[in-house]
Amino acid sequence: MNTSAPVAVVTGASRGIGAAVALWLARRGAAIALVARTESGLARVADRVEMLGGRALVIEADIAEARSCGQIIQTTLKNFKRLDVLVNNAGIFQPMARVVDIDPKQYRYNIAVNLLGPVYLTAAALPSLRKSGGRIINVSSGAAVHPIFAGSAYCASKAALNQFTRVVAAEEPSVTVMPFDPGWSTPGCKTC
Repeated sequence: MNTSAPVAVVTGASRGIGAAVALWLARRGAAIALVARTESGLARVADRVEMLGGRALVIEADIAEARSCGQIIQTTLKNFKRLDVLVNNAGIFQPMARVVDIDPKQYRYNIAVNLLGPVYLTAAALPSLRKSGGRIINVSSGAAVHPIFAGSAYCASKAALNQFTRVVAAEEPSVTVMPFDPGWSTPGCKTC
């Protein structure tokens, strides 16, 4: 393994933005711990990472669980010996329901994935990221500042994630901490 290549953890890496970030990192020779709830999607991304010159480690885990987050960081360090980048990308939109109709269990799970998972992963990763002068990227959303009808769990969790990002940035001057809002567009929209 190239010991000068960056080492990253990317959550939600089995598809979408997470997979795209992993492939971008692979082109730069990074070693990447690919994290998601479904191993089959991760295996496909891992194959592509390896073909592009990166190194892949597949970790099937649910970041809603604090214990899993600690194990993700431990497994990454065991395999790659250090950590330079944490990309908190995993997220869910459900439940889609007006506040008066929410299912408390689904609401709690949304907050656990979108907010608490990044909190747990950040806490577990910080000792290593301090040593490497590393980076934390928290994938946010315009929903953090623009309300979505029946999307209060998602909107609230992303707003909280943004504030959490600001607090960690203030607390950890040796680590670069930033939110990333990928934006969205409507198919066929000429101005989006």
